[in-house]
Amino acid sequence: MKTASEKRLLLVISLGSVVFILIAMFLFSSQTSDVSSDTSGRVVKFIVRLFNIDDTAHNISMLHTVIRKLAHFSLFMILGVSVSSVVHFSLGRLEILLSPLVCLLAAILDETHQLFISGRSGEIRDVLIDFSGAVFGSVLFLLAVYIVRSIRSRRKPKNI
Repeated sequence: MKTASEKRLLLVISLGSVVFILIAMFLFSSQTSDVSSDTSGRVVKFIVRLFNIDDTAHNISMLHTVIRKLAHFSLFMILGVSVSSVVHFSLGRLEILLSPLVCLLAAILDETHQLFISGRSGEIRDVLIDFSGAVFGSVLFLLAVYIVRSIRSRRKPKNI
């Protein structure tokens, strides 16, 4: 059983990670299309060299799209874990719908923000990818909590 100070510390760490992720998302979304493409283009070039992938235009274009969508999914998966952690440590119980809904709001705001950035667009598809990542992250957190609770319940001595 965690003490109140341990729970507070975990809550502060969780809140800090949510704020960090939201700031990172805002900064990525604030990049113009040229800067954003250059950033993901460098990742694509690295992967092409690392895995010795045939660098035809088709392969590069497809890999570029996959990298960008995986970035959406991954960032929101981490956000889903972090928001679930905040909900868990602040409410003391798991609110299964609250975390994904908070992340859905963040995804909608993120894509709306991009509408005002030169060369960028807000995509419903990206909101769905973001939301999928958030749900996956929330489920991972729930699974981790379940596993920890199961292990703890097995360690408790049984009354005879």
